[in-house]
Amino acid sequence: MSNYFVRIVWCLLLFTIADVFTTAGIADMTGTIEQKDEKTVCLNIKVTKPAPSTAIITMDLPEGITITKSEPNYSRFSQEKRQVQWLLKDIKPGATKIVVQFDKQIDPTKLQSVVRYKDAAGNTIESKISK
Repeated sequence: MSNYFVRIVWCLLLFTIADVFTTAGIADMTGTIEQKDEKTVCLNIKVTKPAPSTAIITMDLPEGITITKSEPNYSRFSQEKRQVQWLLKDIKPGATKIVVQFDKQIDPTKLQSVVRYKDAAGNTIESKISK
């Protein structure tokens, strides 16, 4: 009977260790778009441990809309693609905000945004940011 008990405990221990190794080191970045006022939105980004070292936030702008201000400042803007990007470096776990002000009233459901980063294994992860 004790040999049977030892085998069960050993199996439970192995399953626990396997679970720890398969979930350890998986970073996660998710986000939402929150409307602050008729011309301003806030991208709320949540980062879990371990945080990736860098991430790129991309936002596709609707035709006729221009960014008048953003905090932090964006890293790249393509007029041709109507796309703006922020390069986030030295990311810490927790919450990060990007506040964007536009020249006209904006419907946040019309904004298409994604966050891209590499996980610990070097795989590129892409996650939509939505209202």
